[in-house]
Amino acid sequence: MADIAAQRGSDGFDTFLDLIVEEDDQVVGIFDYIEESNIRRLLQHPLVMIASDGLVMPPAGELDDPASYWPCSYGEYPGVLERYVHDQPVLTIEEAIRKMTSFPAQRFGLHDRGVLRPGLRADITVFDLERVRDRATNLFPHSFPFVNIPHAYPEGIDYVLVNGTPVIDGGEHTGALPGRVLKHPRA
Repeated sequence: MADIAAQRGSDGFDTFLDLIVEEDDQVVGIFDYIEESNIRRLLQHPLVMIASDGLVMPPAGELDDPASYWPCSYGEYPGVLERYVHDQPVLTIEEAIRKMTSFPAQRFGLHDRGVLRPGLRADITVFDLERVRDRATNLFPHSFPFVNIPHAYPEGIDYVLVNGTPVIDGGEHTGALPGRVLKHPRA
């Protein structure tokens, strides 16, 4: 990135964002092994959304994958709330929630998601910001390499509804699996 920025005669951060636009959003990943100061700077940019490439597997059985990257699977969103909203504020709670919900939904054309309105899908998370803790890694602030703690569920998230169905109730999984694969409307 530094080489490209030097060739263009511009700042590395601006070059990165310019490349995302120029490449028609084909550059979509920002990873936690960048410097903490850059993560904080990126989070504040109005065009940056918060997302994860993680997946959650059951804690035991055939689908358990101990090699998975657990911080992205279990800790991405709680980690942002804990670190960048509560502990070392970079974002307001409203900005963080927008960057996690309605902004990505709008950007990807998922018009029935990301906001609470009659007739739309009800994906709701109820949490206590004072108690939210990312337990998927024991490093703070994030630095590379992570120390993975398999299946370390976050704390402080009391209720989760997916498509209007309770999945987490009082901090416990209900066994419900109402999620659906989402496809871009043009796909």
